[in-house]
Amino acid sequence: ESAPAMMKAKAVVGYLFNKVELGNRKHAYISGYLKALEQGEKSGLGGDALEAYAQKAGRDTVHQTQFRYGKLGMPKILWNPVSRVALQFSSYPLKQARFLKDLWTNDKVAFLKYVAYAEGANLTLQKFLDIDLSNALGFGINWGEVLEVTKNLAEGDTEEAIIHAR
Repeated sequence: ESAPAMMKAKAVVGYLFNKVELGNRKHAYISGYLKALEQGEKSGLGGDALEAYAQKAGRDTVHQTQFRYGKLGMPKILWNPVSRVALQFSSYPLKQARFLKDLWTNDKVAFLKYVAYAEGANLTLQKFLDIDLSNALGFGINWGEVLEVTKNLAEGDTEEAIIHAR
């Protein structure tokens, strides 16, 4: 009796997450698909070849930005059971770190835009709503606090700097 109740509770609690996740995946797919259609048309692709190219680009965009689920979508270090238990909460940070590394490697301007948008949104939320999304936005660093530490150190206030560093 408790198993069906637990499944129902999980479904209710996860409903909004699943809706947001599906929306994010659809948006990523459509963005990659439309961008590829435009690029493919410019390069002279047409018909079935263009459609196949755009569909693959859409899927690749989802996998790059929303990550893959399941064992094959995990970093290789998490493929064995011992590592999965020991590092069970590291999947997202590892995938996000790789995404950021690849973004930096392939398009430094896009990387800098990502940093600016993510940090700008985070600082705005902190300032007006007292919400810190540093970890959710992929950097795990509260840059506002880093700035406070720097400012405090420059003013010679090491006690306040230590408080902000924590």
